[in-house]
Amino acid sequence: MMATQAGIAKSVAMLRKVLRNSPEFDMELMAIWMKLFEDWSDEHLEGAVLTVLRSGTSQGWFPTPGEIREAEHKARAAHKDEMESRAIHAWETVRAAIRRHGADSSFTLSDVGGDGAALWAMKHVGARRIGDMTPETQGFLAAEARRLYVSALTLGERETLLAGKWETENAARGFDTREPALVGRPELPRMTHGLWLMRWRND
Repeated sequence: MMATQAGIAKSVAMLRKVLRNSPEFDMELMAIWMKLFEDWSDEHLEGAVLTVLRSGTSQGWFPTPGEIREAEHKARAAHKDEMESRAIHAWETVRAAIRRHGADSSFTLSDVGGDGAALWAMKHVGARRIGDMTPETQGFLAAEARRLYVSALTLGERETLLAGKWETENAARGFDTREPALVGRPELPRMTHGLWLMRWRND
């Protein structure tokens, strides 16, 4: 959808209230702006104008259409770089959590630095797939996890708890997984000294 005359007039009015040296907008200049922004919607143009005003890139002067497009392009590129940087950090955090606790464990926000989007990405990639990762699959899984993480940030997706294999199996057997000794761990009798622990708990 191309920018409309009303949309351009609104964005120009925003610029005029703040910046100096604004041109007189006659119908001829309006037609030029409509042509230059025919690939943008009114909302896209307004967002770019706000970017110009926030960043101060125009140094107080009324920007040309080219300067508005350049400012929007730079802001978009910076945002993309920031998201990618956050996604890389989240991937390393998830890998560290799985190495520390094991792929079959349960994971909470505290395991990933409070990042619910990282837990959401882990859920959809699969902790076991990450735990079984090989040098051949690492690149693919890392790219998948980063893509999902960016989607989570964009869509507002979050997780607070991922119940692992052990917790799920213990709950299915009727154990109260709210007890710290049973959350996200193997069934106690299967652990080293597990039978002794069970006897001790019953004494």
